[in-house]
Amino acid sequence: MKNCIFSGSTRKGGNCDFASRIIVDTLGSGEIHHIAQQNILGCRSCGYCNTNVGKCVISNAREDNSEFFFQTLFDAETTFFVSPIYFYSVPSQLKAFLDRAQAWFHMPREARPGKNRNCGIILLGAREQGDKLFEGASLTFKYALDALGYRCLDPLCIYGVDKESDLAQNADACASIVDYTQKYKP
Repeated sequence: MKNCIFSGSTRKGGNCDFASRIIVDTLGSGEIHHIAQQNILGCRSCGYCNTNVGKCVISNAREDNSEFFFQTLFDAETTFFVSPIYFYSVPSQLKAFLDRAQAWFHMPREARPGKNRNCGIILLGAREQGDKLFEGASLTFKYALDALGYRCLDPLCIYGVDKESDLAQNADACASIVDYTQKYKP
């Protein structure tokens, strides 16, 4: 089984990397892909995918790596996204990747590459509280992954992880990641 974790963090060695390693350890294996370190061009809203369903006019651009990551996502049997929250959403490179799911929006649901598989989402917020802190990111994931054919389950939202080692020092949060991940373990 191929397990893939997509990290949206721009900070290497931080809380998202730590959460990603917890997921890999819980599943027993997995590949971690750092989307923020990649060249992902944003959607141009050109309409090409309206008539060329599942294809994006910029996917073959030399400076764009999105096609590789979409194929990696589609080939994975178990998938997780881990992201920090920046102003109630995800970092820009991850947002650009999710926006590119638009290419599959017009595809019939039964033909979408996600084939109704579940996708786990773990969101890490620096703030200690906030009723709507994760709302924007949750909706972004829900609709982008739906366009790809995935079922986006309720995300695991963790508050108060700002400094690089905050998650590692929070045993309850680490345990919640293990519990959340085990729901996906075959």
